[in-house]
Amino acid sequence: MLWDNELRLQQLMLEFRALLDAIPDNLTLQSRDLTVRWANRGAANGLAREPAELVGRRCHELWHGSDEPCSKCPVQRAFRSKRAESDVVTTPDGRIWALRAVPIVDARGEVTGVVE
Repeated sequence: MLWDNELRLQQLMLEFRALLDAIPDNLTLQSRDLTVRWANRGAANGLAREPAELVGRRCHELWHGSDEPCSKCPVQRAFRSKRAESDVVTTPDGRIWALRAVPIVDARGEVTGVVE
C-alpha cells in the first residue's frame, strides 16, 4: 500500500512538472532572499538556459544583471504583505515585464516562498 502511494505521488509530481513546463510564461519559486528555488522551462527559455541553471541564483542577477533587487520588486512585497502583488518592470536590455507574485502560505500563516 505504501509503495503504491509513493508511486502515485511520483506520477503526480511528474504530471505537475509537465503542466508547469507547458506554460510558456516565466514561472519561478523564490525564497525570501530572492533565490530561485524552482523554475519552469518558460523561465529558462527566456534566458537561453536550462531550468536547473536558474536554481540557486537570485532573480535580479538573472533578469536584471544587478546585485540589488528592482526597486518595485513584487516578490519582496508579497513576502511582507502575505498577498499577491503585481508590477511592471523594465530590464536593462529594454524588455518590459508584467510581474505577478503570489505567496505560498503555510498552516501557521507564514510565507514559505513566492511564485512569480
